[in-house]
Amino acid sequence: MRISREDLEKNRGSKESEFLLSVDFEQYLSDRSFYANLDKDFSGKNFFPLIPLNPEHEWYYFNVNDQEFEVGKWSSEGYDSRFRRIYLTDTKSIYPWKYKTCYGICSEENSNILIFPYFDSIWFYSLFNVFVCKNSFKDTVNSESLLGQVYYFDTKGRFIRQEKESYFNLFPNVAVIDNEIKEIKLDNINVCEVYRYNLFVASITDPDNRARKQVVDNNGNFILDKAYLDVVVRPAEETIFAVDKNEIICFDTKGNKKKTYTGFNRIDEVGESCIRVGYESIDEEAGFILINFDGEQPLKQTYDFIEKCSMSQNYKFFQGDWYNLAGAEKEDPEIEIVQAKLDKIRSDIMVYSFHPNGKWGIINENEEILIPCIYDWIEELSENIFLLNEGGRLLRCSRCIDEWDGDSVDELIVHGGRWFTYSFLDAKLEPAEIEYDSNNFINSVYKIE
Repeated sequence: MRISREDLEKNRGSKESEFLLSVDFEQYLSDRSFYANLDKDFSGKNFFPLIPLNPEHEWYYFNVNDQEFEVGKWSSEGYDSRFRRIYLTDTKSIYPWKYKTCYGICSEENSNILIFPYFDSIWFYSLFNVFVCKNSFKDTVNSESLLGQVYYFDTKGRFIRQEKESYFNLFPNVAVIDNEIKEIKLDNINVCEVYRYNLFVASITDPDNRARKQVVDNNGNFILDKAYLDVVVRPAEETIFAVDKNEIICFDTKGNKKKTYTGFNRIDEVGESCIRVGYESIDEEAGFILINFDGEQPLKQTYDFIEKCSMSQNYKFFQGDWYNLAGAEKEDPEIEIVQAKLDKIRSDIMVYSFHPNGKWGIINENEEILIPCIYDWIEELSENIFLLNEGGRLLRCSRCIDEWDGDSVDELIVHGGRWFTYSFLDAKLEPAEIEYDSNNFINSVYKIE
């Protein structure tokens, strides 16, 4: 006998412990106990397979206790590709406020139910290999009851434990690593970044009420020798960069110092393969260097500005005053001109003043000059071809990428000037025409005539 979504309300029991699918929930948890099933994976085909009912709309049915139930598959967004949320909905309730949708998890590889659809919500934490399943208490008058219950399952569908939900839990209290449960004990630690189950960045306030950062493990132990002004963690390279008052220190993820870069106190940008660091001071000008994610410095010199090319092993460098303030205090009519041109084709860009005073060039990894530092902008088009601008003006802009949340990214605009292409293959410099359209971003800059 198949029970459809419309019939589910008739099958719901009055006991708190009775499962929506006419299964005793406490017995279900007991049968799926982690320690009782150390060698078992409930994602296998032979447990509770999903049978297509209406594949076009992603509806399936499965059998439990000689009854068949219909479920739908939810979007895979936010989930590992191995898993999908499934949902079971009561639609025949006499009272609309009793409508209930219960969520579970299925294994996509075997189209098999991994976690039965019983929960109000389910979140997957891939860094911890666990699902956090939540159910609220029925008594919503008591504010404490709104916190509900949390049930932890691992990626093999095994039940780890149950506990009361907390208000500020940004991550689970357990992880499953190499078939072993790892406890996460970070009480009273203000975690602001999570990198893996045993690698977190915490915010700490020093005695002078200044914010500092530390790196902690899953037991709340500090990894670095002290709290720092800023911290960048690269877990894939087992590297931590810590910013102090007059130096940047590279640590491994066990807290051992690997290298110190004296005279730098700011991480300017984290790129695709390296970080750019500089010195921040009101009275003193200093340049930039690049540091690879393993802590080594690929270029030996200090530059007024430097960045790694994304398509080759070359580097784009700047000679001059990158943060030049001359003219910043005056009105800039060119901003209004560029803004008016942009407004005709798109509404998501705001233009701001920018006054760098210098030129751009290209060097290779041996710091040999490939393109002389005489251009007002250089853009990489491919591994061997660059776009050069002569006589143009650089401006900053903010481009909206999410109207709902107001998120934006900073970009550069090149206004005017003459454009050329230069090819390393035949050492040719040729004039180039730049089309003026609404999607004229190439890599990091917007070109406007």
